[in-house]
Amino acid sequence: MKTTTNQQRIEAIILKNTPYKENDVIAHIYSLEYGKISVMVKGARKLTSKTASGCSPITNSYLDIILKKGISTLIRSEVSQYYRQIKENIDSEIIANVILEYYYRYVEENQPSLEQFQFLKTSLEALNNGYSVLGVYLFFLSHVLKHEGVELEVNKCIHCDDKKVVSISLNGGFVCYEHRGSLPLMEVQVLKAFRHLNKLSINDIDKFHYDDVFLKELIPFFDYYIEEYAGIQFKSKVFVDSLFKGI
Repeated sequence: MKTTTNQQRIEAIILKNTPYKENDVIAHIYSLEYGKISVMVKGARKLTSKTASGCSPITNSYLDIILKKGISTLIRSEVSQYYRQIKENIDSEIIANVILEYYYRYVEENQPSLEQFQFLKTSLEALNNGYSVLGVYLFFLSHVLKHEGVELEVNKCIHCDDKKVVSISLNGGFVCYEHRGSLPLMEVQVLKAFRHLNKLSINDIDKFHYDDVFLKELIPFFDYYIEEYAGIQFKSKVFVDSLFKGI
């Protein structure tokens, strides 16, 4: 980690705030320059605070901080993107909160990653711009699996080299007709979506054109991979389940 007593200007996305004392908060952020760090925001809970808006969760801000080991100190904040459309749409906000939860709970501190920062920023922009919340959610789960070192088989059957696949297995990817066992035959659109989610990135969301009816079929598989292969359990998962129940 870079350490200095000089004032630094960083770009960051606010993940979570923890109340501290009577008027302050500790902002947990993911920054382009330093990765996940914590910043003391004095007076943020006062009605007259000039820094509160730039340090609220689901906000992209430029922060002037005194960088320290442990908890840094905020000098001033400037909002870059407030993501108003997310905050005014409960469905988008639910998915945004799951993404922020992952960065807050599972991403290591003081480990800056351009890839991780860009994914976080692009995902929030996609939600803010009205892309399918289910599509963004599945791209997020695919990203998490890759980051956690979980590789799914999306080119051929997991049991043989047959590229004519007909279903998806909880064992980690496609299966052919011969090896599907009791697994149901799946729609071609579902199989294609599964492959594209693992081949494309969130930057390619403009090329990802699948109806939510097909995408919904993939939720149980990704949920299983996330919990069993990556060992991750989201506290906000209950809200996600309620969100997609009616599709």
